[in-house]
Amino acid sequence: ARFVLQCGERLAVCFNAPVVELLLPSEERHHGALNGLGPDVLGPEPLDLDEVRRRAASLPEGTTLGELLLEQRVVSGIGNIYRCEALFLERVDPWTLVRSTPDDALDALVTRAARLMRANAWSTTGARGFGGPSGQPWVYGRTGRPCRVCGTPVRTAPLGARPRDVYWCPTCQRSDEGRDVSREFRSGG
Repeated sequence: ARFVLQCGERLAVCFNAPVVELLLPSEERHHGALNGLGPDVLGPEPLDLDEVRRRAASLPEGTTLGELLLEQRVVSGIGNIYRCEALFLERVDPWTLVRSTPDDALDALVTRAARLMRANAWSTTGARGFGGPSGQPWVYGRTGRPCRVCGTPVRTAPLGARPRDVYWCPTCQRSDEGRDVSREFRSGG
């Protein structure tokens, strides 16, 4: 282990961090690597959706909602599991463009991811509550297995400039026009 932190009965163990820094709360806002981060989904104050939208508007043309959820400069703290699950629960195709997304839909997506993160971050049992049967993920890690809603096989593909696999149901997560946006995006059409 590179770093072990124990507080009461809670224990956090980190194995692969190249750098570990401990900061006082007053030092966080001045730290170079942290001061560019977007609102924290697990922060003590309510998520500032106006700030998330402002930062999202500055993303390059062609940025997808699947990329936005992992963009820590827009909203910090969302990981790949919660990206995939939030996109599924909001019925959003990962390849939907940020620029074509209404504010209320963006707010709902980010809020959903934040709710999932909060529900799982404070679990003392290690049980995850994704909302699927028995608290299991709806799509994450389920490539080729039937969607828990419609039975269509769950698909996986890399997404983003630094690609991370995204999992989605091509039936439940169709674009507003009723087509599989991800297929068109990857084929250039």
